[in-house]
Amino acid sequence: EYLWFAYDVVDLDIIAESVKTQPGDPLDNLYSGMGSVRTLDGFAFKDDDAFLQAWKENDEEFVSRLNTLNPIAPQMPGFIFAQPNYFQDERNFPILFSSFMYDTVVALGMGACRARNIMINNGTSSPLQIPQ
Repeated sequence: EYLWFAYDVVDLDIIAESVKTQPGDPLDNLYSGMGSVRTLDGFAFKDDDAFLQAWKENDEEFVSRLNTLNPIAPQMPGFIFAQPNYFQDERNFPILFSSFMYDTVVALGMGACRARNIMINNGTSSPLQIPQ
């Protein structure tokens, strides 16, 4: 009678394991007609994912440069001193949705460039100003 879709909101496996239902219960009816659409990084299910491979290829020299450039002083909250094998250690693998951050950063940069271009072309100090 019904078909429900959830998008990256609910993990149905966790719900199904934690809540036991009886036939005819509202949750049982929900499970009987529910689908889930999820967004996953390629590295979440493929060992040969390009993003994960690039992550693992960061070597000791790169880690050393990162440690040198770390803006947080040692002993301060948030300071991390990365070990030479930081990018090869599975405990430090990217978290879910990390590969989408690139798209976000690039889109933000492109938007900033477009706004700057509008300012230059309009002779304004803000891309939201309308030239007189």
